[in-house]
Parts: sequence; structure tokens; C-alpha cells
Amino acid sequence: MIMVKEGSGVTKLTDLAGKKIGVQTATTGNFVVADTFGDTYEGIHGYDDTPAAVDDLLLGRLDAVVIDNAVLQEYLKVVAKTGYELVLDPDFEIEEYGIIAKIGNEDLIAKVSAGLKKIKADGTYANIYDKYFAE
Repeated sequence: MIMVKEGSGVTKLTDLAGKKIGVQTATTGNFVVADTFGDTYEGIHGYDDTPAAVDDLLLGRLDAVVIDNAVLQEYLKVVAKTGYELVLDPDFEIEEYGIIAKIGNEDLIAKVSAGLKKIKADGTYANIYDKYFAE
């Protein structure tokens, strides 16, 4: 997802050609910006973490940030309540979140699977999803 100042006119990533774009280094946002504008595009500004990139946007050092949807949605609610908007480029690939465990750790995998089954059955999973991902 893309976060920009309200009224920027940005509707897709390519609208940011020639602009300064913050990304968290070695993440999907970094890869999609590099794929779109080239690995040597001088407008890419890589950060070690998401908060640093968003802070630079809020301070006016960047024109946009490209970061995971759920993260930016929460930032918009908590940090930058007004003056900024989120743009979902229809050309961005859909990504899924997952849980990873070491191969062979069947006990942990069984516990995680049982826990997921339980919270899906009692509605907790849906509540968490709606709070953090549904927008």
C-alpha cells in the first residue's frame, strides 16, 4: 500500500515517478518500487524499519512510503490521523501472512494449528482480522 499526503493525486505507484519513496529495506515494498522504477532509481530511500520511513514522510522528507497494508492502516489510525491517505495500487500482488516453524517441530505446529482452530471457532480470529486487516 502507498501512504501519501491527502490530495496528492496519487492513484497508483507509477504516479510517483521522480518522487522520493520510502520503503523498509528488503521487503516487498522495496522490491515492488525497485521493479517499477529500476534498482538504480535514486528516489528509493531504504529504511531499517517502518517507523523511520513513515516518520520521514510525516516530516516532509519523502513524498510517499510503500509498506504492507496492515501496517500503514494502523499508522494512519494511530500516528497520522489527518492529512494523509492510503492508496492501494490495483497492480500490487496480493500477499498472505503466515506462521513459520522449524521443519520437524511437529509439537509446535500442532499447538499453533489447534490454537488457530479454536480462535476461528469462537470468533476471536474474525475480531482480530477485522481490527487489523479488514479496512
